[in-house]
Amino acid sequence: MTDDDNLIDKEKNVDEDELDRRIRELGLDQTPSIEKAREEAAKIDEEFGERLKALEEKAKTVKEVRDNQSREKTRRLESDRETAKGLGLGLSIAYTIIGLPILGAVVGWFLDSRVGGQTFTSLGVLLGSVLGIVAAVFMISRANNA
Repeated sequence: MTDDDNLIDKEKNVDEDELDRRIRELGLDQTPSIEKAREEAAKIDEEFGERLKALEEKAKTVKEVRDNQSREKTRRLESDRETAKGLGLGLSIAYTIIGLPILGAVVGWFLDSRVGGQTFTSLGVLLGSVLGIVAAVFMISRANNA
């Protein structure tokens, strides 16, 4: 039997503790570096998790800001639309109330110049005023129902 065979026979009888001791003596034990690697991996995982949470919070904040801006823009556009609608209605009513009496006065003046009197101008202004007010009330009621 050779020395190698004796060594193999001896090692069959060696228990695990003895084997671990021999490996450490020879410097073949990788346990400390494996533990270090596991510790560093755990640190990296923890750091990655923290960074991921921070990124998620930042994304959530940006999303909330954009949602708020979108809602504000929609609200502003709706407000502008309502303002423009009200302005249009107001100007239409003003033109009607002012324009119809003037139109009545012009038509009355034309009739007075043809007939030779001043009655039709006064009647035209009166009729134009009444029609202007009636038309304004009709526009307001129609706008309120819409």
